[in-house]
Amino acid sequence: MSSKEITTKHLSRQINTLEGRFDSLEGRFDSLGNQVSTLTNRLDEFIMFTLEHVATKEDLSAAKEELRSEMNVQKLDIVDRMDDKFADFKNEFKMLYEASDKKFNSLIELLQKRKGISKQEAVRLLGHSYSGTAR
Repeated sequence: MSSKEITTKHLSRQINTLEGRFDSLEGRFDSLGNQVSTLTNRLDEFIMFTLEHVATKEDLSAAKEELRSEMNVQKLDIVDRMDDKFADFKNEFKMLYEASDKKFNSLIELLQKRKGISKQEAVRLLGHSYSGTAR
C-alpha cells in the first residue's frame, strides 16, 4: 500500500472528524441563533417601551404650545393685578395730595390772616391769585 492510497478506515476517521466539527459548528450556530432571538425580543420590548413612554416631537410641540398659552394667561393675570394696584395707588396718592394741598392752603391763609406773611407772599406760595378765603 502506498502512502497516497486512502484506506476506508482512514476515510471513515476523517469523515467522523468532519461530522464532529460540523456538529460543533451547528451547536455554535444554534447558540448564536438563540442569542439573536433573545436580543431581538429585548429590542422589541425596548421599542414598545419607548413608544409608550417617550414623547414624540408632536407631543413636545403640543406641550410647548399649551405651556405658552398658560404663560400668556398668567401674564395677563399679572398685568391685570398690576393695573389694579397702580389704580389703587394713584387714587390713594391723589387723596393724600389733595389733603396735603388743602392743609397747605389753609396754613398759607392762616399765616396771611395773622399777618405772618403778606398778600403777595401768599399769592406767590399758592401759585395763583389769592382770594383770601380757605378752600
